[in-house]
Amino acid sequence: MVPDGSDALRAAQCGADVTVVERRASAILYRILQAAPVDRPMLVPVNVCDAVGATFLAANRPFELVDVSPAGFGMDKAACAARISRGAVGGVVYVHPYGALDAEVPRFFADLRALRPGLILIDDRCLCAPQADGELTPQADATLYSTGYGKVLDLDGGGFAYVENGLGYAPVDAPEKDGWLDLRPPSTTWPCYRDRILAELPGLRAHKAALNAIYRSALADVALPEGYDDWRFNIRVAEPERLIRTLFAAGLFASRHYRPLLREGAFPVCEGLYASIVNLFNDRHYDHALARRTVEIVRRHVDGVSGG
Repeated sequence: MVPDGSDALRAAQCGADVTVVERRASAILYRILQAAPVDRPMLVPVNVCDAVGATFLAANRPFELVDVSPAGFGMDKAACAARISRGAVGGVVYVHPYGALDAEVPRFFADLRALRPGLILIDDRCLCAPQADGELTPQADATLYSTGYGKVLDLDGGGFAYVENGLGYAPVDAPEKDGWLDLRPPSTTWPCYRDRILAELPGLRAHKAALNAIYRSALADVALPEGYDDWRFNIRVAEPERLIRTLFAAGLFASRHYRPLLREGAFPVCEGLYASIVNLFNDRHYDHALARRTVEIVRRHVDGVSGG
């Protein structure tokens, strides 16, 4: 059972659900997996953060990878349903691609429950803006957020989840081989953590909106649609590695998440996406001047490789 509100460091009762706090979002996933009563594989998208795969391995729980959909780049829902129909699946971790909220997830989860009522369904929103006054996603067992390094709101650590009361959760600290999960009790209470999120998120949103406007004004032709820019401003370009080298040589920054966990030719949509994706920074470490310099270099790159 999920710990009740008497464990003030870790959880707060909220109606029929529980708000769970840990030092890392991965620790929450780990505890859910550790307590899971089934050993059947969970389905996860092939382009998930490698910390998720590492968490499954640490929890000694199997998982299977699913390609993403060309429409929206989230985990292919039809492929998930087909795999579950064939049996021997324990659940699904759905990751919102690049932090773009997928409004169809509750319906998707409801359809999966109709196929297999006992599935563990986790709505992974770690790349989305944390909703500190949110609630459990309908039909989900857990809705997971992160405020760790590189997330939308980077508070130098922390994760929380809205969890179905009654879902298995392993509250007792377990030994770690290398400590990266950081299973120690959290350093704050949920009320304090919540207040900090609510205080800092509006200013961050305004900052991101300003930088995104700079990017989109000059790079709309290579940008992913609006809604895919809460986490970072994502573009698709030819020769992305060359662009990254040029940006770093100029003292600027960008990234190329997320590489497929496996690259065996079995996940063509994800591999095609990764072949062109570049993530431009729009967080507190970047300012207007850096964004404008980034735009100039990206624009020259795009026009150069296209012959423009």
